[in-house]
Amino acid sequence: LSQMQIRLFTPNYNNGTGTTFFPFITYADLCFMRAELAANGITSENAASWYNMGVTASIQFYNAKAIDAKVDNLSPVTQAEIDAYLSQPGIQFNAAKALDQIASQAYLDFLKQPNEVWALWKRTGMPNSTTSLPLSPLKNNGADIRIPRRMALDVLPTSDLNYANQQAAFAQMAQDPGFGQGPTDAFGRVWWDKQ
Repeated sequence: LSQMQIRLFTPNYNNGTGTTFFPFITYADLCFMRAELAANGITSENAASWYNMGVTASIQFYNAKAIDAKVDNLSPVTQAEIDAYLSQPGIQFNAAKALDQIASQAYLDFLKQPNEVWALWKRTGMPNSTTSLPLSPLKNNGADIRIPRRMALDVLPTSDLNYANQQAAFAQMAQDPGFGQGPTDAFGRVWWDKQ
C-alpha cells in the first residue's frame, strides 16, 4: 500500500491524528447505480450524466476523506483535474462500453469496501481481463487461481438444536443448480449470483 492508502485505512499510522471512515452507501454509489440502470434501458435517464456525476463524486469523496485522514503531502484534487480525467480516452463516457466503464469506475470507488467489489464482480463479471480497467489473472506459484463465489457455510454439529433447520435450509438451497457441491463449496453461487 502507498502511504496515502495506509492513512486512508489507518489515519493513526506513524502517529497520525486524522479521522477514518467506512462508507455504507455514498452519493457516488447512487450515481453508478443510476448510470447502470440507464445504460441497461431500465430508466430513461442519461447514463453519461450519471456516470460523470459518479466519477466526480467518487474523486471528491476520497479527496475529502484524504484531507480528513491528514494524508502526508496531499495535494487536493481540483475540478480541472477531475475534468481532465473524465476527458481521457477510455474514461470519457462511450455508450458502446457503458456497462464496462460504469463497473470499472464503481470498482475503483469501492476501494474501502472489498465485499462490495466482490459483489460487483459476481453480479456483472467486471472488471475482467478485457474491460477498460483490466483485472489481472490471479496466480499462486504460477498457477491460475479462481475467485471464490461465496463464503463456505459452516455446518452445525448434529448435537446443535438448530441442526435440522440448517440441513433443511441447505437442502432447499441445493435445489438451485448454481449452489455447488454443498455448503462448504466456495465456488457455488448465492441465490442472486446467476450465470
